[in-house]
Amino acid sequence: MQEAMWCLTARAAVRLGERGIAAHAEAVLRDACAEDAGAAGGMLALGPVARYLAEAEACAGPG
Repeated sequence: MQEAMWCLTARAAVRLGERGIAAHAEAVLRDACAEDAGAAGGMLALGPVARYLAEAEACAGPG
């Protein structure tokens, strides 16, 4: 469920233009880029982490 929480955080940061938070979410999600967010728990499925990671990277800008 950690990935799901960070995916939601990344999405909120992108929508609000919060580059610093997006960069933090990007760093946390990088290792989970091949996973589906929340799918293992069965309670919540947000789809591929890679989608949220790409949004966070775009928002955070060049590092």
